Parts: sequence; C-alpha cells; structure tokens
Amino acid sequence: MMSVRELIEQLSELDPEAPILVTGYESGFEPCILSVVEVQELDRGDDQEYLGRFETVDEARRQAAQDPQGWVSMVGVPTLVGEPVTAVVLCRDGR
Repeated sequence: MMSVRELIEQLSELDPEAPILVTGYESGFEPCILSVVEVQELDRGDDQEYLGRFETVDEARRQAAQDPQGWVSMVGVPTLVGEPVTAVVLCRDGR
C-alpha cells in the first residue's frame, strides 16, 4: 500500500503542471479529485475480494455488525482490522 510520503517522493520528480489522472470506468484515463477520508480496513475473506479493502468508518462498523444468519451469510460478515486511519482517496471527477 502506498503512503503519502511515497506519493510525494514520486510526484516531486514530475513537472508540477502535469495532470493527475485515474483509470477510466472501462478504459482510458480521467481527471480526478482528491478527498481525505477516515477509513476502516475490513477482512472480507476470499469470497468478497471484488469489494474494496476499506470503507468509511461508519459503513465498516455497520457491515461488521450484521447478523451472520442474515442474507449476508452467503458471503460472510466482514471483520474490522486494526484502527481507523485517515487516507487520501483519488476518484474520477464526477463520481
């Protein structure tokens, strides 16, 4: 996982006017926006690897508190990993 320090080191070698882009929905690249978000890591197990490893803190707690006998039992209830952290999130502009 990349840290802010590593990102700054890599960006410091570039033209400060270079655009920052992220991958497009299906192909290509798009402009992005930067957000600073408090997130919580989740262990979702192998059956949910298509979902992101992190959620907002409230959403992560909601998911981890679900009834394992409910509908989510088909894929398992995620468990919280460690403590919440502040993260930089780059998203496609308009998403």
